[in-house]
Amino acid sequence: MRKNKGFTLIELMIVVAIIGILAAIAIPNYLDGIEKSRQSRSMAEIRTMVISMQTFSLDFGGYINSSYNGEVAHNWINVFDNNGDPILIPDYIQAVPAADGWGNPYFYYGGPDGASPNQKLGSGEVTAMKYCVYSLGKGGAPGGGTDGSAPGPDVAAAWCSEPSVQLGVRDTYCYESDIVWGDSSFQQSPEGKQKRCG
Repeated sequence: MRKNKGFTLIELMIVVAIIGILAAIAIPNYLDGIEKSRQSRSMAEIRTMVISMQTFSLDFGGYINSSYNGEVAHNWINVFDNNGDPILIPDYIQAVPAADGWGNPYFYYGGPDGASPNQKLGSGEVTAMKYCVYSLGKGGAPGGGTDGSAPGPDVAAAWCSEPSVQLGVRDTYCYESDIVWGDSSFQQSPEGKQKRCG
């Protein structure tokens, strides 16, 4: 009668080492895939919001102005008219995304003032000539450009409010970098292999 033999200690150590090597390769790739999907989702949602803003512009001769009702800038989700009703829902977008891929709010800035009166917002209000929609990226804090400093809310607002200020299209390589759409294209967006920078 044969005796059943178990695994030797060496065989078990080899199996554990192989599993460790596979985990060391697979886990970072998995985590990078999650972050990349969050970036892609944020960019897709920004594009959706931009389409609604551009459609609004066709109807009202400009964009929603950030300075109406005394506000300097606001969270994208809080774009309401004087009656407290959402400006874009349901005419221009079915639902406004509440947060980017990392759970942080989207931001919107519209300025400087244009000449067109804006009947949608109320009497005395005018549309904006330029606008920005942006996510603060994984960090959720202002900054996070390719150099770690810009654009954040201040730079995005300055870019929109001053026609002479041009950031130029910037590619970023950090998950923490801001994703900024201004007027007709992404002014800062992820490109190529990404990494954690902060």
